[in-house]
Amino acid sequence: PQIQSILTASIVFFFSAFLGRRVLAAGGFRFERELESFSFSLCLGFGLVGYGVFILGLLGLLRIVEVTFLILAVLIFLDPESLKIFRGDLRAIIRFPGSGILQAVLLAVALLGIVQSLVPSTAHDALCYHLDIPKRFVQMGRIAFIPYAVNSIFPLLFHIK
Repeated sequence: PQIQSILTASIVFFFSAFLGRRVLAAGGFRFERELESFSFSLCLGFGLVGYGVFILGLLGLLRIVEVTFLILAVLIFLDPESLKIFRGDLRAIIRFPGSGILQAVLLAVALLGIVQSLVPSTAHDALCYHLDIPKRFVQMGRIAFIPYAVNSIFPLLFHIK
């Protein structure tokens, strides 16, 4: 299950970056640095994917087939040129300008985040809110009020992905 979670997170990560890149290009946005472009693309893409999943949840279509269809539909929208541009983003991340100390700190933070994501959650808040409510939404196939969980009415955009 952990490998599947890591694979799913990787797919969402790259899909979000592709989607954000395409939307920024369609809007005519230009950035001076590739890393800046990648960062904005990723954040915009995460937001758009989150809203797409949210809309599917409100429509009662929060099932794997519908989410996969949404991702495929957006991938069809993307053209091969945007995928070539994304390769430049990866090179910019690898060649991140800055001191070796800054690069080492960023690498350490990224590695700690990966290790932390592999450890099972034990915190009360994570078990009762961050993980359980989105799981219930997926089981129901829609976003709805859960009578026994007051936190189900809180905004959960990031947690749903």
